[in-house]
Amino acid sequence: MGGGPDHCGFTERDCRNYLAKLRRGSFQKGDAEALMQCFREAKQNDPKFYYSYKFDNDNRLEIVFWADSTSQSWYEFFGDVVTFDATYIVNRFDLPVAPIIGVNHHGQSIIFGCAMMTPEDTDSYKWIISNWLDCMGGKAPKTIITDQSAAMKKAIAETLPDTRHRHCIWHILDKLDARIGNKEEAGEDIRRLIYESKTEAEFESLWDSTISHHSLQGYFLNFARCFNLALARLRKRESDEDYEYLRGQSRLISKFNPIEQQFSEVYTNNMFIKFQNEIKALIDSRFTYCERLGNTKVYTIDDGDKESMVHFNCQDHTYTCECHLFETNGLVCRHALLVYKQENIAHVPAKYILDRWSKCFKRNYLNERAVAVSVRERRETHKNLQLLLYPVFQKLLDYAVLDKDTQQSVVDGLNG
Repeated sequence: MGGGPDHCGFTERDCRNYLAKLRRGSFQKGDAEALMQCFREAKQNDPKFYYSYKFDNDNRLEIVFWADSTSQSWYEFFGDVVTFDATYIVNRFDLPVAPIIGVNHHGQSIIFGCAMMTPEDTDSYKWIISNWLDCMGGKAPKTIITDQSAAMKKAIAETLPDTRHRHCIWHILDKLDARIGNKEEAGEDIRRLIYESKTEAEFESLWDSTISHHSLQGYFLNFARCFNLALARLRKRESDEDYEYLRGQSRLISKFNPIEQQFSEVYTNNMFIKFQNEIKALIDSRFTYCERLGNTKVYTIDDGDKESMVHFNCQDHTYTCECHLFETNGLVCRHALLVYKQENIAHVPAKYILDRWSKCFKRNYLNERAVAVSVRERRETHKNLQLLLYPVFQKLLDYAVLDKDTQQSVVDGLNG
């Protein structure tokens, strides 16, 4: 090559990246056949096992999606919010893998299905989402969280028009670390302003000052087997948690706290422990200021790390807190608990006890679905009876109009 390697137009790293992309860019024939055989065997053992695949123009396996009956059942219960992690390829395996993940009522990660694909483009994502929805009976999630892929954003807009799409903070911060390099202090400051800013104005102000302070202006321009093992571990964790709460009620940590008792009777163990962490934090929390504005009391509370303002409604006992723990994690925060304690409130309003974290979530969901199905079936039966009986009653009417005696005979027959 004339001019030597320094003049070839690409670096060694460019070459390695290209070769890795080619290596991931197609399923080997033997791998594809083995995967299909694995799916066929799974279908024999689990009749509801779902899998779908697509070949490219060269008859090579291009995309595949699968989900077993347990994943489908999980999605029916917990499919309100999902994460579609199409970057999993760079995290653990040298394979184009995209699991669809949710959270159960124990706060644990669960898998709703998984895809493998070679072209990571809009059409591929649309194909995966369409097959996933088909597998799940057409039920779309309320919210989907993904990385910042433009191709995925377009695919979601076209296939899930009524679903709220949000970017994953983990991926955002991961890219941040890659861009700012060894500026560890800057990364910590940015995380702090993201998680601790109480208002949009405070965030904007701290963002500008942080970027300026750290001079960051220039920085911001064998798989199926492993998968099944991971899936089995996740399901065992959920089964273990279900068994634990069936054994008895969670242990209380306070001598007398009716609110803790209230949550212990409803929440799964994992979520109740997270709630108890807020109770433990009451030790370091104290009031620094309180004022009354009509039916609202405004408390300022120092929890040892920061101050937060709680607006407490004296009539319906609802609250809003600057920490936004309930809005983000679905848990009543330590600041609100301190206010309830101060106000001698024995039970929090029902709106703060989320059914999503309850021990009976699955059973309640099935009961609601059964009622909905029952109502739908009654409507269908009513409609069918109308179609069946209408011509019969029409003949009766034609017969009844002949004379008064006939009319009376028809009425007596119907009443009898």
